[in-house]
Amino acid sequence: MPSQQSVIYILGVPDNATPGQLIHVEEHPDALAAVYINPLEMRAPAVWDVNWLTRHQMGNGLWQQNWGTDSHEGRVQEPPRGLGLAVARWEIIAAHKLPDGVHVFPVEHEGRFIWYIRAGYITQALCDTVNAVFERIVGDALWVQRWYDRDRADGDAPALPTVPSSEAQLPV
Repeated sequence: MPSQQSVIYILGVPDNATPGQLIHVEEHPDALAAVYINPLEMRAPAVWDVNWLTRHQMGNGLWQQNWGTDSHEGRVQEPPRGLGLAVARWEIIAAHKLPDGVHVFPVEHEGRFIWYIRAGYITQALCDTVNAVFERIVGDALWVQRWYDRDRADGDAPALPTVPSSEAQLPV
């Protein structure tokens, strides 16, 4: 696995994005992903908070890229395979339920990661779009949570989920 892994969220629309697209995900060498967010869908303070939290997660090895050398551009845009190995979601929460100045509040548990985002800082359409992408990226184990590294000091951590090759036939 590469030692430097990162995801960055960018408020903007790249030239190669499809018109009207809410998010555009680009994969780069060395396990870097750039997620462009349409500026009409999310406010800057929430994007800053998501980036700060993501830097913490990636920098401390709490999440890890899991596609190894079987790499191809566009894999994250493929439809989910429905493996359901883990859950990551963005959800909108009423502003009064968060402390002042907090725009994004993460809640993490083994196999589940929810980002609560202050109402008024993100659209429901963007939440739904991001959640569909997470269903592919996290549900199909392209990126995996390293929760067990914190909980199991005795080395009995389960193996990382394996991602079937693009040619694998999944049961219907």
